[in-house]
Amino acid sequence: MPPKRSGAGRVTAVRPVATTRRRREEVAIKSRIGFALLLGAMLIPPTANAAEPPIENLSPGNGAQIPVTPPIVTMDFDFVCPRFQPSGATSPFESMSYSVTVATSPELGPDGRLAKAFTVGYTRSTHPTNAAETECKSEVVFGGYRTDGTTYGELAPGTYYWDASRGISCFPEPEPCSEVGPIWSFTVVVPAAPSPPTEEVNEEDFVPISCAQAHSARATAQQRLIVAQRVMRRRFRRAQEAHSNSARRQDLRIARRNQRRVSQARVERGEATKAVRQACVSS
Repeated sequence: MPPKRSGAGRVTAVRPVATTRRRREEVAIKSRIGFALLLGAMLIPPTANAAEPPIENLSPGNGAQIPVTPPIVTMDFDFVCPRFQPSGATSPFESMSYSVTVATSPELGPDGRLAKAFTVGYTRSTHPTNAAETECKSEVVFGGYRTDGTTYGELAPGTYYWDASRGISCFPEPEPCSEVGPIWSFTVVVPAAPSPPTEEVNEEDFVPISCAQAHSARATAQQRLIVAQRVMRRRFRRAQEAHSNSARRQDLRIARRNQRRVSQARVERGEATKAVRQACVSS
């Protein structure tokens, strides 16, 4: 194409239309390739380095029997929690990235951990237990409310399963977004009742009390019952009106504790009433 003349005798070169179009197409192709590489990098979930040690359970041991008197509010779980750094991350994950799941079934969920449908508690805290920060202890709270408003099951006598896991960032969701250690089981058993005394107890071994002492003991038992009932009712009412899960759990825990005290106080009042009848009739 011949050059184009402009004013003052200047000559301006004109680029061919085909060359301009070809360069635009090259730029568009490079942009598409860059976007595809970026999208591919985002779709690959980062995983922990292969050289990092795995999670190992420590306590309670696999198949252990734990004699505990229900209800069980909290329980500690120990495990090896090596510091780890997922591929592409700029800093290691700390011990707070670890948690423990306890469930009534060994069935697994989509994230590789014990299925949420069978869980009976949640991890309240996790902290290292040695100077190297390679061993951790998680405190698991049983009962209470889930984030969706449903309640966790309580840790009653029976067989349970637990695992320790660490969370990792992944894209796209859904899971797996966790690395999970082995699944161990433990059994909660009720402690055996103490054996009866071998020595026979005679009536003369009991110290008699006066009628006034018996009435005083019954009045004390009655007062304990009234106080426990008031605290129990007040805490149950506050739990219903609580605006946060933590406040609701705290009120329910205190209410259930006083509910047990109410039952114990009723028994003590009944025993004191029998003592009044015996002491006052004999006198």
